[in-house]
This record gives sequence, structure tokens and C-alpha cells, in this order.
Amino acid sequence: MSPTIEIKIRSYDVISASLPDDLRLNMSMGEPIALELVQGSRVIDIFKKVPWLGRPLEDTIVVFVNGEAQTLNCELKSGDTIDLMTPSGGG
Repeated sequence: MSPTIEIKIRSYDVISASLPDDLRLNMSMGEPIALELVQGSRVIDIFKKVPWLGRPLEDTIVVFVNGEAQTLNCELKSGDTIDLMTPSGGG
């Protein structure tokens, strides 16, 4: 059995709208989603493990790991908090 890590995911805007109802309620109360992944997993692996998040593309999603902007290839560590959001613009 491979060692695992536990991370927390917070999502915003359009991504949150795709969440199952029970998770959407928890997130609206400020609760991050806890997720267990195999050690050595990268941000992109979150989307493989949690299909309702959709399939991300580098130019359609912004990823922060522990408050720092990262790519989908960033390797995760146990205890990391991942914030997922879509870029927005305005004028």
C-alpha cells in the first residue's frame, strides 16, 4: 500500500457551483474539503480523484497552494491547502 497525504481544497465561483449539494453546503460555511491522495501526487491529480471538479486547463483555472500561485504540476505535501478558482476580469 502506498503512503498517502491529506490535503484540503477550497474552491470558489464557478468551480463551487459544480460541487455536489452536500459539499457545496459545507464550503459555503467556510469548510474546506479534506482529500486523501497518494504521496507524490500533483495538483492535476486532484481532478482525476474528484471528477466533479471538471477537467482543468492551465489558462482556465488559477491554483494556489498554501497561498502561493502554482501550476497544475506542483507536487503536494500532507497538510497543504489548495485554493481553486477561475480567473476573472472586469472593467
